[in-house]
This record gives sequence, C-alpha cells and structure tokens, in this order.
Amino acid sequence: MSLRAATWIVAVACSASVACFHGAITGSFAATSGPGPDWHLMPDRCISGNHSGYLGADLYRDQKGDDTEIVVIKDGGGFRVLARIPDRGQMVVLTPDRCSRFDAEVHFNGVTVNDVQAVAGSVAIECTSPELGHVTGEASFVCY
Repeated sequence: MSLRAATWIVAVACSASVACFHGAITGSFAATSGPGPDWHLMPDRCISGNHSGYLGADLYRDQKGDDTEIVVIKDGGGFRVLARIPDRGQMVVLTPDRCSRFDAEVHFNGVTVNDVQAVAGSVAIECTSPELGHVTGEASFVCY
C-alpha cells in the first residue's frame, strides 16, 4: 500500500475520532553508550510541525514523566533530527554528517484539521553524538 493510500485511510478513519488527531506512528529509537543513562523511545503520539511554523513532526510518548522525543525538521534543502536528552531538557541536533544512516522524508499530506496542515513521512537514523552516545531508530508517521 502506498503512503498516499495509507494517509487517506487514516484520514477517513480518524474523521470520526478525536483521538486520531494525535497522529499515527510506528517505530522506535534507542540511545546507548552515552554519558547519561541508556534510553528507549517507542513514540505513540506525533504532532505536525505546522503548529509551530515548520515542516516536520514531533514524535513522543504520551506518558507522564517521559520527556524523550524525536523531532524531524525539513529546512532549506535538507533535514535535521533533534533528540531530547531525557530529564535534562536539552535537545541535540543530529545531521547527516554525524550519522552513518540518515534518511528522512516529510511532506504535507493534503489533510487539514483545525487550520493545521497534517504531515506524513518517515525517519531512519544511526548516529553518534557525545551528548547521547549511539542513537538508532526508525519511524513512519502521519501527524496532525
């Protein structure tokens, strides 16, 4: 099934459910061997970056006390991925030059909810950062 077909199916299915406005997401991320504790993120929510004026998506877990998140941003001709260091309130920027694998794609999918354009896309990373250690993961998403 194409991403466009999947987006349409999610949009139709969500038209009757407010819960779907948190987005549809699959995937996970992990960081190991960093200066802080290892962490794992299996996002269950995402928000279109259009809420904050950028083309991208904010992927996170809707669990009290869990502030781990991944943000995918398209700017200029490329992409950046921001990863939050748990419990430190600090975001680390990951760019292709810090990664052995860095694949990102995000686009407006033609759905608008409450004047906010939804996005669909995917991200796959394998990066090394002094702040996070070895970060790996991938996800596909449709965010409102």
